[in-house]
Amino acid sequence: MTNSNRNHLERMVVSRKQTALMLDSTKWANDFTWDEIYQLAEYVDAYQCRKGTVLLEQGQSDQKMMIILSGKVDVMKRRSETESQHLATLKAGQTLGEMSIVDKEPRSAMAYAKTGVKFLSLTKENLDQLATNHPALAYAFQCKISRMLSKRLRLASGMLVELNNLDA
Repeated sequence: MTNSNRNHLERMVVSRKQTALMLDSTKWANDFTWDEIYQLAEYVDAYQCRKGTVLLEQGQSDQKMMIILSGKVDVMKRRSETESQHLATLKAGQTLGEMSIVDKEPRSAMAYAKTGVKFLSLTKENLDQLATNHPALAYAFQCKISRMLSKRLRLASGMLVELNNLDA
């Protein structure tokens, strides 16, 4: 990845209804009604980028999450200046970056576009605004994030057990 790929995010100019339709097209929206999706659409921004674009940088302190609409995103953990480990490849309907909205800590991994990607982005600031204007919806949204993080933690715990069993 070159530095030229770091800043090629293009904000898509779309209506609130178009944004809601994009969100509704993902499995991520399955837990929400159309009215809730339409309300959420007011608080997210749509972006697209080219292959190789860095979406999240390890150690960065920005507080936003992304819902992938199309394309693939590779998530990598930098071990040193020259070595990284591939953690996952994410695709449409999956999210990334939600930990920063919950714990406000710097990013624990980096993510870059494996292909061209379209995604919706929700900042912590917009989530807070959603909570002010639509508290029940914000609560449901945060519960969804909590369930996703819980599933990932259970998966990681299971992997650790398997690794420990290999050492035995």
